[in-house]
Order: sequence, then structure tokens, then C-alpha cells
Amino acid sequence: MSPHRTFPLAPLALLLLLVVAPALAESDAEYTLRHYRTLAEQGDVEAQRSLGAMYAGGQFVKRDAKRAAHWFRKAAEQGDLQSQMQLAQALQAGAGVEADPAEASRWWRKAAEQGDPLAQYNLAALYHGGQGVEADPAEAARWLQRSAKGGLPEARQALARMQGAGQLAALEPKKAVELFEEDAGAGDVDAQRSPAGLYLEGAGALPDEKKTMEWYRKAAERGDADAQAALGGIYDRGLGVDQDHDKAIAWYEKAAAQGHAAARFNLAVKYRHGEGVDPDPVRAVMWLVLAQKDSYSARYMLYNLEGELSEAELREGRERAARWRAAHPGAP
Repeated sequence: MSPHRTFPLAPLALLLLLVVAPALAESDAEYTLRHYRTLAEQGDVEAQRSLGAMYAGGQFVKRDAKRAAHWFRKAAEQGDLQSQMQLAQALQAGAGVEADPAEASRWWRKAAEQGDPLAQYNLAALYHGGQGVEADPAEAARWLQRSAKGGLPEARQALARMQGAGQLAALEPKKAVELFEEDAGAGDVDAQRSPAGLYLEGAGALPDEKKTMEWYRKAAERGDADAQAALGGIYDRGLGVDQDHDKAIAWYEKAAAQGHAAARFNLAVKYRHGEGVDPDPVRAVMWLVLAQKDSYSARYMLYNLEGELSEAELREGRERAARWRAAHPGAP
């Protein structure tokens, strides 16, 4: 399992509601506004939502976030889904009302419980980041799963990232695999990498080495550096395949060319100790120099080599690193 790490999960913004005005005897803005206000004050939920949209978007009237929030609240209190979401967004942003993350979370929940995938995603984002609610990755995962089942691609991608961060304990493993495979089959690189990780960890069953290789290879061949590094590790250690140092180095190098620090460090290890290759401490120094910015292990090994190698060898390794960077100008 990967060590737990965090990543941002920002709420998604709603599209501004637009009002399609009915064909009226008089088409001027004043009459239109009066028509909706009369109905809204009588408790008509569609008119209340429409007035909120008018004031939010400056349609027929001057833009007024405070009045927009007022009318969205009226409709939201009657259970109107779109108004609940608009009110939640206003409360979250402090648009026309005092910002109140806790109340925003309550309205996102009301909308989420009505089955809206975007509301479910945004509620998950609040639980993930602890905004207006106590941080709870497990609850975030549950709402993301509901959102993903509702067809929101961002939810599937967020689940893939949570899986990679080791935060999917609340999500039943076989369900997670099914969820990711659906997007993976459609070509989503994050999703292709995620079921590979779950199969490798034995999600709900024994590890499936064939499936692991299948999904990692799909993602790796599309240029995903994490998958390329993972494939290098699989060949390097012979996990479910014949150990193959040449293939390991080839995949490590592909990931290293994209700035993958672990792949660079692994290349340094192989060249330092001669694992499947002739020992080459100078090349090891090159990869350590390239990895040291993002890898404590690389910095520590480089420190040790500085006490073992000659100044000429160290200088040559650093010069090779500089030439590598010059030959790969786009690499991190």
C-alpha cells in the first residue's frame, strides 16, 4: 500500500442558471420581473428559483447577489434541488450572504441526498478537506462513489487519486476495481493505473498478476510515469513475471525522462550495485544528481558515494547529469 499523502479536492462550480422567459403580452423587463415576483411571493418554487437566477446573472435586473441568495433560499427550503445547490455555493463563497461553510455543507447534503452527482462530489470535497464538516476521508470516498455511479467523471478521477494515496479503506475493494475498470476501458489513464494497484494489493481476493500487468501496461504505454515506474519495479523484482533487468531499466528510463524521482533513484541503485548490469558508479551519480531534488534517498546515497568515489568520478557523474538535462530540455 502506498504511504498516505494528501491532494487537493476542490468543489466544482455550478453553471449559472438561466431563465427562459415565457411569451408575455408585454416583453419589457419590468413586466417580466413583476410577473415572477408575484408568483414567487405566492410560494411558487419555480418562480423563486427563477428570481434567484435573474438576480445572480443580472438577467432583466441589475445583478444582486444578496437578493439572489434570498430567493434561492426560499426555493431551497421547499426542496428545490437546483436552488439548494445554488444556495450552498453562495454560502461557501460568501456571495450575497456571510460565508458559512457549515451551513453550506448542510445544503450540499440535502442536494446530494436527492441524488445529484455534482452535489455528491462537492459534499465529498468538503469531507475530504474538512471544510464545514470534520475531515473524514471514508465519508468522502462514499459520496464520491455515489457521484461516480451517477456518471460524474471527476468523481471517478478523484477516487483513482484517493486509491493512489491509500485513502480508500471505506470503499469495498471489488466495487473500486469495477468502478475504475469502467473508466479504464474508456481510456482514462488514472483509472487504468488504479485497478492495477488494487489488483497488485489483492483487492478483495488474491493478487491478480495478469490483471496488474495488463492495466499498468495500458497506462504506461500512454505515457503515465507512475505506471512506467511500477512496471520497471515489477520486472526488476520478478513480481508475477520472469525477472528482466533490461525491461526494468527500459521502463525506469521512460519514467525518469518525465522526472519520476523514484525511477531515477532505482536506476542509480542498479548501476551502483551492478544489479543486472555492469557496475557503473559514474552513471549512478548521474541519476542521483537528477533525482536528489525530490528524493531524500537519492541525497543520502549521493552523500555516501561522495566518500567512496574519486573527485574525477563525481565530476564526471555531475557533468553527465548536466548533459542529460541539456538533451532533455522538457524534463523536470
